Amino acid sequence: MNLNDFPDLHVGKVETYPCKEETHAIIGCAFEVLNELGHGLNEKLYENALVVEFKHRGIAFDQQRRFEVLYKSEHVGEFVPDLIAYGKVVVSAFICVHLRLNFSTLWKTNEKHLMSAPA
Repeated sequence: MNLNDFPDLHVGKVETYPCKEETHAIIGCAFEVLNELGHGLNEKLYENALVVEFKHRGIAFDQQRRFEVLYKSEHVGEFVPDLIAYGKVVVSAFICVHLRLNFSTLWKTNEKHLMSAPA
């Protein structure tokens, strides 16, 4: 397999990233909440803390808004996202847990790399 045959998916994508400024602000809020509350709490607490942080930063949001889900024109249930920020970005409170897991893994990876680096 020749890797040169595959397109570079990273080239030019930064400029076309959808809702770039909005998602940057949302992730900043998630970091603030996680830094303040720490990890290991119930997901609903992170959701409510994100609501407080959104209010402090003036970010418009809806909480627990309900959307009817239809399948072949028949009602099959509801979709209820934790939050919708800026009227267009669906936000799960799980982002706080996910960020903690990713950065914990990143830290452990970097720590392992530093420990094995030659002196």
